[in-house]
Order: sequence, then structure tokens, then C-alpha cells
Amino acid sequence: MAWQLRLPLAMNSYDTPDSVDAALCLRQEIEKLTQEQSEALKTATFVGMTAEEAKIYDARRRRITELVEQLRGLRNIK
Repeated sequence: MAWQLRLPLAMNSYDTPDSVDAALCLRQEIEKLTQEQSEALKTATFVGMTAEEAKIYDARRRRITELVEQLRGLRNIK
């Protein structure tokens, strides 16, 4: 079973429809990119990874980190 990122979207009295929508969009992109990372690692295990694929992998990893930070920022807005 592939590992999946599960990010709870806790709602509180400070959540607005816009912040909830933004959080859902961020979560969807994080899950999509995480799935792509998983597939890239599976492929690399059997056939290796080219320098270009490694660059793409690293860029995706950085993007996931950025998105997670944005999601954390939404949770801290009050």
C-alpha cells in the first residue's frame, strides 16, 4: 500500500470559507505531488533516475515543503 499524506483540516470559529477552500486546494496539490513522488521512487528503484528526473524530483519535494508551510500558515491565521 502506498504511503499517503493525511493532513487534518481542523475547523474552528476562525475558519472562513476562503481559508477552508484554500486549505483544501493545498491539500489536494500536496497529495497529488506526494503520489508523483511515490511513483518516481518506485520507478527509480527498478530502472534508476536520470539527472533530469532527479531535478524534477527535488523540485517537487521543495514544492511540497512550500505547500505544507502555506497550509500551516492558514491554520495560524486567526
